[in-house]
Amino acid sequence: MSPLLPKAQNEILISLDFFILNKEMHNLLKRFFTEQVFTQEFPTKDDRLWEKHACLNLIDALTKCTVEPTNLTWESYCMMMQYLSSKDFNACRILPMSRRLLSRYYLYIPTVVDNLAVKEGILPYSKLFLNMEFTIQNRIKIRLEQYKINLDLVNSRIKTNFPIGSSPNRIIPFNLSDKNKINIFINCTNEFLFTLLKGFLLKELSFIKNSRISSFEYRLFNYYFEESLKTLDKKICDLSDFDFKTFKQQLFFFDKIEKEYGIHCNHTPKYHLNKFYLYLDKIHFSNTQKRLLNQYNFNNELFKNSHYNRYVLENWEFIYKNPFDAIPKSDKWILMVDKNITSSRIDKSSILIDFSLVFNESHRMDLKEYIWASDTSFQGTFRVLKDFLNTFEKYQIENVSFIRTDSKISHEFLLKYRASLEARITKYNGQIKSSSVNNELQVISAYLRYFKEKYEIRDIAFQIFRRLPKDYNGGNPIELKDLQAITNYFQKSLEEVNGELFFIIFQLSISTKLRIGEIINLERDCLIHISEALGYGEIEYVSKTSNGEKVKEILLIEEIKLIKKAIKITNDKVKNAHDDIKKYIFLISHSRFNEEQVILMQAQYGAFFKQITDKLYEKGIIQNKYVPYNARHSYIDQAYQKLEDGLLTSMEVIQITGNTPMIASKHYRKYQTIRYVEATYMISIGDVNIDGEILTDERELQNLPQVQRDLGGCKSDNCIKEDEDDTDYKCLICKKFATSIQRMQFFEVKLEEIRVLKINAANKAEIDYYRVQEELYGAYLTKIYTLREDTENDRNKRDKLE
Repeated sequence: MSPLLPKAQNEILISLDFFILNKEMHNLLKRFFTEQVFTQEFPTKDDRLWEKHACLNLIDALTKCTVEPTNLTWESYCMMMQYLSSKDFNACRILPMSRRLLSRYYLYIPTVVDNLAVKEGILPYSKLFLNMEFTIQNRIKIRLEQYKINLDLVNSRIKTNFPIGSSPNRIIPFNLSDKNKINIFINCTNEFLFTLLKGFLLKELSFIKNSRISSFEYRLFNYYFEESLKTLDKKICDLSDFDFKTFKQQLFFFDKIEKEYGIHCNHTPKYHLNKFYLYLDKIHFSNTQKRLLNQYNFNNELFKNSHYNRYVLENWEFIYKNPFDAIPKSDKWILMVDKNITSSRIDKSSILIDFSLVFNESHRMDLKEYIWASDTSFQGTFRVLKDFLNTFEKYQIENVSFIRTDSKISHEFLLKYRASLEARITKYNGQIKSSSVNNELQVISAYLRYFKEKYEIRDIAFQIFRRLPKDYNGGNPIELKDLQAITNYFQKSLEEVNGELFFIIFQLSISTKLRIGEIINLERDCLIHISEALGYGEIEYVSKTSNGEKVKEILLIEEIKLIKKAIKITNDKVKNAHDDIKKYIFLISHSRFNEEQVILMQAQYGAFFKQITDKLYEKGIIQNKYVPYNARHSYIDQAYQKLEDGLLTSMEVIQITGNTPMIASKHYRKYQTIRYVEATYMISIGDVNIDGEILTDERELQNLPQVQRDLGGCKSDNCIKEDEDDTDYKCLICKKFATSIQRMQFFEVKLEEIRVLKINAANKAEIDYYRVQEELYGAYLTKIYTLREDTENDRNKRDKLE
């Protein structure tokens, strides 16, 4: 360790005498070198050499930027720091050592001078005189050069601790860590705005990752914030001035800035703008107990939606649907179902409709009128009608001989369009489901009825759009082995974010009749009675089928404890939750914001369940793919298996599951064998054989004469049973009879009718007559169930191979 050599010291003093002509400045700097630099010892020769260059650089910077001590201000410090950054140094250590020396000099001056003006220019802002500067990463520099951005502006005013032209009163010192300190420049003259932005930094952003605060994007936000408000016709002087119009103006401004700077990251200036408005809402509520963001199209929860900014930028109009108001002229609607809804998932509480996708302007206006006047659900409605009207527009253009008129839809077009609906194939080259076709038929038929007179629709057209027989595919209960594997994975994930809550939802979904949505929407006061001694409790909740009214349900004590545990886990979330979700149990922190932002769990459970089951399926640990609602299928399926085994009665199963046997088989259960049919309809099929044929494709029956009340068709030109059999079921015991697996529900309804007739039979002869019919219909139904399941399995195998 040794100090600078006399030769180096002399070189520095010669330079000082030559360049610093102001006597007072000369004496101060000479005293600084003598007391602070020449007495310092350095470990290596290189360090001594670099320190000499740092001293010469300090003299150079003082010469270029100031001439007397009274000019030693924050402004001149920024100029000198920028000047040093602009110089090209041979050794990388010279620049940081030069910065440190400049900082030391500024902090030294107030300790040795008596000039009050000099002291007042430095002491109040001593924390700002840092000795470190930002360097723009190469990837950012390359991007800025590609977008032809002025790098001098970025380096000297934005991405810097020492912005040229800044006032020290607009610089906020911020400690990223004990050793890493930065200056944040808030570029605004409005004192009110500065106070808000300063509070936003110190009270809100201090809780998030340091990398966001020091990021180029956050500095852009602060640099341009006041400019983003300049085109407004008002001066911002109160929190209430930050309304939707102000936000929209700023959002468009920052979107333009992001495009100019080529910014494509998660935490953009627009992201910080959203966070800032949420901060304003918080302090407004704290001061007035009222929300600043209090409109159906401008509220706290919508700001948490990842798509909200895009909707505003793309000029989507948030509309509260009221048929008594005039139809909105805009083409892009976000149709709000309820003005009071503040869901953070816009697609859950509203419908996005882009009428500009309808080619013909007249059709576009008709569709607006229909949707505005209709009180039906619009999920999928617009898509179906858009395709229908655009296909009609294309049909008119292609058929030049056709006399074009927007007020008439030809019968020929309707016939062709109806045929095309069923002829479509899925993206996996499979046949489209009849239920999907039926949904579209229903939508189109309702639209045509609304415009029947205007479009001159004939009555026969509604026969064209008659719905197909329903095709139920049943449920997909989780296999016992798969269920165990999924449960084990849930248990291993308890330590993950929301892992305990996910596991509780899963447990409740496989052990109660509650649907996933009903579980997630349980309220914190849902427990109305608990009896540890009897081993059960009672809850109340809003069911899917209760029209918004609360219903009561008995649960085992194990399920009650799971609900109580979920309440305990989320207790600390309630205080930060929005008023309209405080009542719910399953509250979680919002992943896009800090821990203080709380939302009601919605899609997160489904995403986690899918992540688990997809991973297990890919590894071959489970045999099938599942979705969350398959847990409910499992619960109902297990209950009906107990019915089949004689462990429960039909009434008990209906009470436990909330579903009749017919509903269970159609929606929740796998297609079952003979034991299911016998248990459900309380019959004994035995060894009854059927002579008719059961087809897997309904289309093969379309051209056959329909017999036995549409149970099937006849493949014979003449009835071969007419003279030898007069029973009500003669066609079913004929070899020429054919039906399809798509007519399953016809047989189910018929079996139920026969069961009622048998119960009300007057004598044994009648009972025996209906018993024979039960066995016959039951045999057909069993065969249909089996064929349906085989067909579904074959389809799944093909899908896997593809």
